[in-house]
Amino acid sequence: MGNGSFHHLSAELFKSLTGTDMRHIPYGAGGPYADLVAGQLPLMFDTLSPFLPNVKAGKLRALALSGKQRRPQIAEIPTFIEAGLPGFDSSAWYGGACGHAQAGDCAHACGYRRHAEIG
Repeated sequence: MGNGSFHHLSAELFKSLTGTDMRHIPYGAGGPYADLVAGQLPLMFDTLSPFLPNVKAGKLRALALSGKQRRPQIAEIPTFIEAGLPGFDSSAWYGGACGHAQAGDCAHACGYRRHAEIG
């Protein structure tokens, strides 16, 4: 959640589309959730899985989600497009990698997981 991260750039896109005056506050690996839940931060941008438990528990309120369609597991949360920001499409791509020394172990683990998910 530091400078130049997906979270930071999503917030910058939001700022440019809405004219909102807000400042990026970089956080380390622990993230800003405690400060957000405590009301010390007004909002944040993150991927779905970390904030969803807090939304479902009523600790946070989701404003909108990126993408062109609502997510089935939380269909009550609109997309940014539906909320009036047609230019907001912030998507992340995550991949996995391992070093050459671990390539065999990594390939074996990935193959195992893939077969476990399919089978």
